[in-house]
Amino acid sequence: MVWDLGSIAMNGGPIARAFFRDVLVASASVPGMFPPVIIRVQDSGGDYSEAHVDRTATVPFFVPPALLQLPQDVPHRSPPTVYVIVDGRLCEKPMSTRLRFRTIVSRSISAGMTHMVRTTLELTASTAQRQGANLQYSAIPTAYPNLDAFDFRATAMRPLFQYGYECSRVRNIPCPAEDEFIGRIAAR
Repeated sequence: MVWDLGSIAMNGGPIARAFFRDVLVASASVPGMFPPVIIRVQDSGGDYSEAHVDRTATVPFFVPPALLQLPQDVPHRSPPTVYVIVDGRLCEKPMSTRLRFRTIVSRSISAGMTHMVRTTLELTASTAQRQGANLQYSAIPTAYPNLDAFDFRATAMRPLFQYGYECSRVRNIPCPAEDEFIGRIAAR
């Protein structure tokens, strides 16, 4: 489901505010960790409830096809550029996993999601290239010290943001394009 948050916000009022909040909370509702958000829907089939979760459960990011296409009626226009910020790594360092159900399931889900992000990024890069569009993206490099994917405390995020800033400013630390996978796509 793709929600137009701008349209929801423009409606205003307490119903729009609650709906906007529900959509945002649903976008962070990781299955198995947080409960789905129940959203009431009305259409020609009637009035019913839908359970919504983080889209990453099915696809890590969505680029509307129209965004990658050059308008035919505008000559000499620069190609569109799509920016994707991956909130994790595209490669994982080999690591041991404790032989416990929860640890194994967690590691399997993480590996599966990483693979899904990589595959979607490659497909998006290929589509963008065929359409004459540009794809720019960033991800946390493998060289960055391990962080907990669900630790959003300022004490954990500040060093990561500083690392990204330094990477873009001085380029003398291992930056994302130096990761083998990212470097391969970045060459496109």
